[in-house]
Amino acid sequence: MADPGRFILASIALGFLLMFAVVAYSAVEYSMLPDLVAVDFGPGGRPEIGPKEELLTPLAIVNGIGLGVVALISVMAIHRHKIVERYPYLINLPALTLILGRITDGKRKREYIDRIFVMLALVPLFVAAMLGVVVASILEAAKSMTFDGTFMMASISVLVAALISASLLYYRSIYKKIVAEFT
Repeated sequence: MADPGRFILASIALGFLLMFAVVAYSAVEYSMLPDLVAVDFGPGGRPEIGPKEELLTPLAIVNGIGLGVVALISVMAIHRHKIVERYPYLINLPALTLILGRITDGKRKREYIDRIFVMLALVPLFVAAMLGVVVASILEAAKSMTFDGTFMMASISVLVAALISASLLYYRSIYKKIVAEFT
């Protein structure tokens, strides 16, 4: 990766853009709903009909959580160097943290910190994608008066599995590079 710092900033911007797209999608789709929609589903999947205003709370919660997570992770990614220097114990990658402590060249240390935080900067994209699926599922269920959580759960499962797998493989490659260079 040529410049992890630029990649992190681009990921943060894309995460916010995607989350704002989810919020805009929510607003547009909500405005096009009929006055009465399925607001909940009872036993056997029977819809409970109510005014569409009852969907405002769950939509606001989902969108608020998404924006909050994107903002929190973005702040952490932007201040990654300060966090690692002041609070190295917060990084839950013990082997990398121990080796980072041995690097005396400040520039090389910052490069590895950037590499470590690349995956963190991708989390907002995954969060926005997952919440986009949740919002779309809520709005589609309200509109169609039926709810099949299979697509939502499958999509979220695939996104979580992809993030975990990519993180493990990525951190393994960083660990190999840093061990080869500094031990």
